[in-house]
Amino acid sequence: MSLKAFLVSSGLVVIAGGNQAAADPGSRSNVPNGDGDSYNLPDFRPRWAPDSVQDIRFDVGRSNDRLVSCDDWTDVNPTPPTGMTVLSFTLSSPNFGQGDLRLRRNSTPNGIEMYQTISYMTSDGTCFPVEIDQPIAIIPSGPLQAGRWLPLAKFALYQVAEDGGLGDRVSCQIKRWCCLGSSPTCPTRGPCPRLPTRDDNIEAGARDVYPFHWTDQFLPIEGIPSGLYWFEDEINPGPIMWESNYDNNSMFLMINIDQDARRVDIIIPPDDSFSTCPAP
Repeated sequence: MSLKAFLVSSGLVVIAGGNQAAADPGSRSNVPNGDGDSYNLPDFRPRWAPDSVQDIRFDVGRSNDRLVSCDDWTDVNPTPPTGMTVLSFTLSSPNFGQGDLRLRRNSTPNGIEMYQTISYMTSDGTCFPVEIDQPIAIIPSGPLQAGRWLPLAKFALYQVAEDGGLGDRVSCQIKRWCCLGSSPTCPTRGPCPRLPTRDDNIEAGARDVYPFHWTDQFLPIEGIPSGLYWFEDEINPGPIMWESNYDNNSMFLMINIDQDARRVDIIIPPDDSFSTCPAP
């Protein structure tokens, strides 16, 4: 089975079906949903480029890193993985949708509520911002979450199955963001104007970029045997943030890990769509 066929038939269908309600802004009570109306939403996707994943290589865990569960991003191991064998890389997280990402934080005794604002366009072309009436997530209180917001990405390693597809998952890590930025990349903005900025922002057509091995930006491979594996980079895991298309949130590449030589080689790169701007 080809890589592209495998991703469409297996990996991405599962991701797209994970949270169908999130893809329907009109399902929330305060969001208008008239005939002929539409929404200009973000669209998050991984990026395959020199400043994103292409420089994947061996490193070691650092004292400011934390192991974050892929099953529950609020489950954080308090013990730093200092000295643990890991893979790391630079990372770009593009918003190649027609609308901006806008999130507002609201501190409560139970944690920080995160509210998302979207662009709503009426049938006559009038645009205005609408903040969703319910938080998309609540960041728990406590020192393990301090300065680290929602899950930005998930990194996972899978065995290669006999048919060449995904086998068992052998490692996984969630990266939480701390400080989003916007580096203009592709002209994807829709007909609605730029939304007013909030606490956390990524402009339409821009990408958020993190240097090599930024906080939590690694995949533990301590004790994992040398050999071939599928590596996954998923943006907006969960998903938590509203966006227009969840089918392009994951990117897969086949890598070979050599523990003795501390070397990782890319055997099959991702689909070309992750290295180019989306079609208008």
